[in-house]
This record gives sequence, C-alpha cells and structure tokens, in this order.
Amino acid sequence: MVWTIDGGHVADGHPGRGPRGDQHGTHTHPESVHRGEGHPAAKLTEVDVVRIRARCAAGESLRSVANAFGVSRTSIRMIVRRRTWSHVP
Repeated sequence: MVWTIDGGHVADGHPGRGPRGDQHGTHTHPESVHRGEGHPAAKLTEVDVVRIRARCAAGESLRSVANAFGVSRTSIRMIVRRRTWSHVP
C-alpha cells in the first residue's frame, strides 16, 4: 500500500506524480482537450485566426491587428508563429 499526503497519483513509484508522456490524459483522450473555439475562454474563432495570419503576412503591424481583434500583441505573435492555434491551417 502506498500513502500520499496530497492525494495525488502514484506513477512509477513516486507519490504525487501523475502519468506523463504517452500515458497522459491529453494523449489517451485527445477529444477531451479544449482547442481553439471550443475553449470556454476563447476570444477568437478559427476564421479570425486565418484573417490574422493573412493580415500579418501582408505586412500589417502586430499592434494594429491586435487592436482590431481586441487581443494583445503577444497573442497575435503566438498565432502567427503557430505557438497557439497550431491546429488551424
């Protein structure tokens, strides 16, 4: 029997450490991950993301695109670099 103080998972003998890698829930049940518009806090749609990438590719500044869509320049930069919304072509 293994006891954990925080009630955490016991994986490979380390109390408090849950599944990692291919055994993590995001890999075993990818349908349960909220992506893009499906996330409750999403401010943009997939159509917005396509438009954002097109405007930035045409040379429009991150600041003006961010102001137009009501999000931060960092959000726009992450979208353009495909760090976020990477599932949108």
